Amino acid sequence: MPIDQHRRSPPPCSRYWRQDTHSSFTIVVDYFVSTSVGGTGITATMNNEVYPMSNILKYQKEHELELIFLLGKEPDWSSFLSDDAIDTFKKSLLESETFLCESKGKICGYLRALVDGFGIYISELYVAPEFRGNGFG
Repeated sequence: MPIDQHRRSPPPCSRYWRQDTHSSFTIVVDYFVSTSVGGTGITATMNNEVYPMSNILKYQKEHELELIFLLGKEPDWSSFLSDDAIDTFKKSLLESETFLCESKGKICGYLRALVDGFGIYISELYVAPEFRGNGFG
């Protein structure tokens, strides 16, 4: 099903999208992860029950230290944080469509997407280990 940004009524499925204050990331989340966007964040519907999951924040420079600290705990992300790559990575976070997932006031993940005018491509997706397996990805 194509993503329709001008849809006024819910599509014929269990998810919906609100156009007003949400960004392209919420479309990606809704479309690829089968979640629905509410007024305060993202919810997941499991067994016909709705569970609040998190808030989605647009990445800002002020989030840089917390995100880099979070990624620094993971050996697989060391290539992004090496002396040779860190400046390029920081610049990419600001210049791409980058969003943070926040739960209980703490950053628990992020997504960086590339937009080319035809589609949205997920470049990186990270969920902190303690939040994995709970529908955050």
